Amino acid sequence: MSIENNQPAQAHEGHISASPEMPASGFATAKSDFVSLGGRRLHYLAAGSGSPTIVLEAGLGVSSVEWALVFPRLAEFSRVVAYDRAGMGRSEPDTAPRTVRRLVADLHMLLKEAAIPGPYLLVGHSWGGLLIRLFAYCYPEEVAGLVLIDPSHEDLSQFHIPGYQLLTSAVFQMTEGMARLKMQGLLRSLMGEMKQIANILPAKDRDQFMAEFLDPIVHRTIRQEMSELPAGCQTMREVSKQSTLPDVPFVVLTGAVAPKYQTKVRAEITRLHAQLAASTPKGKQIMAPKSGHYIPQDDPDLVVETIRQMVEEIRNAGR
Repeated sequence: MSIENNQPAQAHEGHISASPEMPASGFATAKSDFVSLGGRRLHYLAAGSGSPTIVLEAGLGVSSVEWALVFPRLAEFSRVVAYDRAGMGRSEPDTAPRTVRRLVADLHMLLKEAAIPGPYLLVGHSWGGLLIRLFAYCYPEEVAGLVLIDPSHEDLSQFHIPGYQLLTSAVFQMTEGMARLKMQGLLRSLMGEMKQIANILPAKDRDQFMAEFLDPIVHRTIRQEMSELPAGCQTMREVSKQSTLPDVPFVVLTGAVAPKYQTKVRAEITRLHAQLAASTPKGKQIMAPKSGHYIPQDDPDLVVETIRQMVEEIRNAGR
């Protein structure tokens, strides 16, 4: 679920295609494990070897399954970790408010408790892109690079429309109720392009994706994270004024495809992404010509190659 694209069912205008030789799961060779944080368990997946460790942060409303098309390919050339935020996927929910600082602290504690070595190349999609930026501000000495994939931005005007938070909260409160009442047919009808994305995932991951979409805990978690969106945006503004990002490779991937009803917001997103890339000495923006917001699914080749190049850049700099 994207917070930039939480619209009713629409035709997906990106280039989505499935491989005929796709395995049953993108995580078939990954280690699946849990860490305990204050009595609640967070789930993570790890595979591959080598430094830097690639850490994947999913967008709002989806779990680690979002990375099924890129995870196994990243594991071919470095250590890679994906995880489920509290209340998503196989991770247990959190009773505390889901502030952006809380989310970032969870990821940091998971990496330490699981003894996953740094430095970290952080990769985040959508809301996950904002979260990894905050991680880099909070723990700059642990970060080797950042890849932001069509990231959310705290100044996006859509987030500050009067009633936006109230409307989105009401929507997810409704869908949570539908999930509790097991109104699966109605929920599926509301999936829109998310259903098309699910259909290109490996079979096992597609089943997990669909099961999560029908889980009331997931909808409650989305509502809780959405409720913290205004405060999260304010936190990012304050932190970015008070601190600087580490001087590391920094790439912003921006989707170039947009349906007509999103042309204005897509233009604004592109401009904000350009500002992000210009905010750090090693920053650059790369346009994704085949993709809208869902670049990890529309163009996994671009995502993998961008990360591969950054891994090589980091390794070469360390020699």
